[in-house]
Amino acid sequence: TELFYDVHCFDSRCRSEYLRATGVNDWPRRPDGSIDRFDEGLSIWRSAQIGRVVSRLGEITARHGKKFLFDVKLSRDALERNSRENGQDYASVLTHADQLVVWDYFALEPLAPESSAGVAQYLSGSVGAERYWHSIGLWARDGKTLSAHQLLQSLTAAHGGGARSFWITPAQKLSAAHWS
Repeated sequence: TELFYDVHCFDSRCRSEYLRATGVNDWPRRPDGSIDRFDEGLSIWRSAQIGRVVSRLGEITARHGKKFLFDVKLSRDALERNSRENGQDYASVLTHADQLVVWDYFALEPLAPESSAGVAQYLSGSVGAERYWHSIGLWARDGKTLSAHQLLQSLTAAHGGGARSFWITPAQKLSAAHWS
């Protein structure tokens, strides 16, 4: 879990690796001079870095006859990016992992529980309902917890969108109302 790049790893060590691997002179930049973390070349490089680790983990789980599930983020503002900006290109990860556990933590955004329908529809169509777990996070903004009603709304919406496997996290936030 939590094996991804987000806004980190723009230090001199990673810069040297990126320059060596790509043959360019610098990080991709935006017009204001900041690093363009959505640059396609950077996304490909990041996914290759994560892919090396995922490949090794996949070999180990296969050797022991176990399924390999891998946590990935959503590119909430553009689902079709498939978390490439985090080095988690879904297609690349799925060459080594059996299934994805896709984080639909809508309440942190904050978005309505019904937003899970669109996420599930996209994922069911792009990676296939059998290749992913729809992970609903119980975290909400300001340290609050998703209510049991919001969880039900999200589960119903995701199921309606095509999701068939569900992952509710974290377990310590599950109340009797959630279980009911």
